[in-house]
Order: sequence, then C-alpha cells, then structure tokens
Amino acid sequence: MPAPRVLLGLLLTVALVTGGVLFHAELGAWVQQRPLLFPLFVFLAQLLFIPRITMLVISGLLFPPVLAAGLTLLGDTAAAVVVWAWSRWSFSEATDGFFAGRPKWRRVRDSLCGRSPVLALTILRILPFSHFSTISLVSGALRLPLPVYVTGTVLGCIPTALFYAFAADWSLRTGSVLPAIGLGVIAFSVVAWLSVRSFRNECPEKSG
Repeated sequence: MPAPRVLLGLLLTVALVTGGVLFHAELGAWVQQRPLLFPLFVFLAQLLFIPRITMLVISGLLFPPVLAAGLTLLGDTAAAVVVWAWSRWSFSEATDGFFAGRPKWRRVRDSLCGRSPVLALTILRILPFSHFSTISLVSGALRLPLPVYVTGTVLGCIPTALFYAFAADWSLRTGSVLPAIGLGVIAFSVVAWLSVRSFRNECPEKSG
C-alpha cells in the first residue's frame, strides 16, 4: 500500500521546509565562513527547500562566476537526485491513482513525460518562478527516468547558474543591480516564450 510511503514523504517534506524557514540565516553565515564547502551548502539548502536563486546569487558574491556556477551545479545535481529518489519511493504509486480519472491532469503529466521530457524539464529548471525542489518532487512522483531527469536538470541548471553568478559579480563591480535586472527580464521573456511554444506542441488542443 502506498499510504505509509506517502505519509512518510509528506512528513519529511514538511520537516525540510520548516527547517529551511527556521535556519536559513544560520546556513548563510555558515557558508560565508567555509566557502570551499559551498556545494554542501547548496545541497543542504535544496533539501530544505530554500529557493535556488538564493544560492545562485550568493555564489556570484563569493566566487568567480564560472567557478561559482560549477560549485552550484554540483550541489544542485546531488540534491535533485536525492529528492527525486525519495519522491519516487514515497509518492509514485499514489500518483498513478490520482491521474487515473483525471484526463486534463494527465495531459499536464504527459507534457513532462511525453515526447520530449528532457526539453520540458530543461525549460522548467530555467524558468525563474519554478521552485527547484518542487520540480524534483514532481519528477520523482511521475517516475521520470533517472537518466532523462539528470540530463534535463543539468541542462536547465547551467544557464541559470552562469547567469546569476555573472549578474551578482557585475553588480559588485558596477555598484548597481539595474543591469542585472534588465538582463534578467530579457532572459525571462525569451525563456517564457520558448516554454509556451514547447508545451503547446506537447499538449495540442483537442477538438470535439
């Protein structure tokens, strides 16, 4: 029966989110004192469901942009696999029952697990308003294959890791965040447009 797994998964998720809310300041101070352990900080922060943008910006403030992106990507990938694994174990059987009688929701699922799952996951990882650990939970619950999941995660995390690291570094050098905000708006607009086109192709409207 999937019920015990669902209950354990929910309890663990609530505990991690609560820990992130209560101890985010302590984690930030900890990593500033131990910058070489930054990937571990990213890993722990993702398990605590702290928004990824926090680590991306901090990485650009602490390290040169390319190094910052690499360290962040290492922690992101490790955390993504852990969250995927516990979500698959906890929620996948219950998810099958949820979609059984809900054709509209199945279309949303199929857009992620259908013809181009790597592309769909890559776009979701790039979009700034998508929560990193929540996407990992959903991917595990939908039984997204691990090779596809890791590939989409890495491809989606590389652009954002580089962008925010360079934006934070630029802000430090210029003393202004306006250029970074402008670039962020442009990047968001392009990715949003591409994502809408992609999901329309994956989920064409049915007539009748």
